[in-house]
Amino acid sequence: MSQYFGERHWRGTLAEAVALGLRLEKATGQVFTWLTSTNAGAAEVCRAALGLLGIGEDDLDRGYLPDPSSKSTLPILARPGIVIRLTRNFDKQRGFVNGAVGTVYESLRGNEVFTVRLHGTGNLVLVYPMEEDGTNFLPCAYGYATTICRAQGASLLRGCIWLSQKRYAA
Repeated sequence: MSQYFGERHWRGTLAEAVALGLRLEKATGQVFTWLTSTNAGAAEVCRAALGLLGIGEDDLDRGYLPDPSSKSTLPILARPGIVIRLTRNFDKQRGFVNGAVGTVYESLRGNEVFTVRLHGTGNLVLVYPMEEDGTNFLPCAYGYATTICRAQGASLLRGCIWLSQKRYAA
């Protein structure tokens, strides 16, 4: 296996790998996406990316609840430059669809209402809280990583696969 993967196998820490991905994205102008085998793995990658952007646990404590269907536990911070993945189909014509990824463009009301510029189309969409089963949340999650299952059908230009599963051999 080591012969097959050769130099493509990362030997550093996850934070170092995420930092490299962020640098590649900035240098090429192409979105860099992490694919993970678990939701917990995607959360670890997103947490590492946020940490590299100077966002700590105290900042996250002030965030807004993400979409429960995303299985993410990381509260959403609406700061310009943060990458967001939409989790609901609200406006197909403008691109507000489940799985669309974009960058927070402008915060209009704290972490509650903000605009996102979609990476695929360049359209701006408005993100605001929704209520379902008595819970208020934003119809999004961080977009630095997603599970392999969620990425089915997506077109990804650059990325990395992190086999985050620890219980069974990947």
